[in-house]
Amino acid sequence: MNLSGFRAEDAFKPVFTGALSHAYIISGPCRDDVNALADTLAAALLCEGSAAEKPCGTCRSCRKTLRGIHPDVTVVDRAGDRLEITVDQIRQVRADAVVMPNEAARKVYIIRSADTMNAAAQNALLKSLEEPPAQAAFVLAAENPSLLLPTVRSRCAHIPLFSGEKEFSGEAAELADRFFTALGSGPLQFAGFTFELEKLDRVRFAAFLEAVSGLAVGKMREAVMSGRHDETVRLNRVISALSRARECAKANVGAGHICGMLCALLT
Repeated sequence: MNLSGFRAEDAFKPVFTGALSHAYIISGPCRDDVNALADTLAAALLCEGSAAEKPCGTCRSCRKTLRGIHPDVTVVDRAGDRLEITVDQIRQVRADAVVMPNEAARKVYIIRSADTMNAAAQNALLKSLEEPPAQAAFVLAAENPSLLLPTVRSRCAHIPLFSGEKEFSGEAAELADRFFTALGSGPLQFAGFTFELEKLDRVRFAAFLEAVSGLAVGKMREAVMSGRHDETVRLNRVISALSRARECAKANVGAGHICGMLCALLT
């Protein structure tokens, strides 16, 4: 059972299909991989090919976007040796977003190192995320999405990027499947399932967290591709909760405490 997420190697494959949102957060530990997927998603948002295969990689918009020369794709990053993206940069984005595109149906704004936006910049961007111009879409690339304001994260579909592919053990994969079954069965069933997780030793519990996080990413990918907005919102909550759980596990927090946190966050 393959539970991996997107890979940078998929950059020229038609991995996005169906309806696309107006705002995404792409996150992962490798900046180059995150940026590569952000560029791919920008191509999908502007692709002129079949609705079933975006980005096609061959149309004029795809070629221009992936070469970094599309006039309707704006890349925002830290200027010079600055440590953060400033509110003035985001105000320029907001002013430009209301101007009609040059040749595509919409404009796409890729914000690299989005987790370095200061609070003022994030609040300025939030206004565009809450009431996005019809012709604008936003792709936020971040190594640490937890640095983004909760209000910003809640208005974006979140796509975590895991590097490479990994097969998980039978137990970890089975528990990952049961996690979602229990979660969909109600608070009591989910709580009962987490009682079982508390009995796992540290290594087995960490393997479960990695497996269920990978499965959640796969489910998010399917929801994004099929345009199921309500499901992307639900899965965004799940992925955020699992991300916190994995950080706690790295800090040697006990399985019982982590399970209690998951119950509080998800039921």
